[in-house]
Amino acid sequence: MTAPAFQTAWRTALVAAAVSLIAYAPFLSLPLISDDYLQIGLARHYGSWEGQQELFADALYRCRATSLWLTWAFDRLFGPGSVAINLFALAIHVLNCMLVFAMGRWERIGWRVSAAAAIFFAVYEGHQEAVIWFAALPELLVFFFGLLTLVAWSAWLERREVKWLVATFAAYLLCLLSK
Repeated sequence: MTAPAFQTAWRTALVAAAVSLIAYAPFLSLPLISDDYLQIGLARHYGSWEGQQELFADALYRCRATSLWLTWAFDRLFGPGSVAINLFALAIHVLNCMLVFAMGRWERIGWRVSAAAAIFFAVYEGHQEAVIWFAALPELLVFFFGLLTLVAWSAWLERREVKWLVATFAAYLLCLLSK
């Protein structure tokens, strides 16, 4: 990536992060809701190493394994406090904005279109539930891993390096484990 392109990428990242924070800052202090506690309880049950066999035997929750693993780790690190959890969900949203921007690597989309799409995606309220409701973490993660799959696949199509094919497969597998 050239120096001007790198600077543009950083500017787009900062703008997306800033507008996301402006849009979602009022919701950061919201308390957890009942479904969030259900998510935390399931994570405590299934998230540990000991719970993995039972998790993958559960047809419903094995498809949400990534959110349960992250919730388990987050609960162990910070407890069930809402501000830290809400910041974490917002951080994933910002990463999703960056992946929308990364779609600009395809010439058919281009960097200008993907930058505008990333900024729009940062403040668009249609998916706000996934950003401010922690129990909707699977939505954020399936989007994250789905777009990561596309970005890695586009890199593989361009370079034909095995590492990009492995990254594509890994991201797709995590996408399947997300929702």
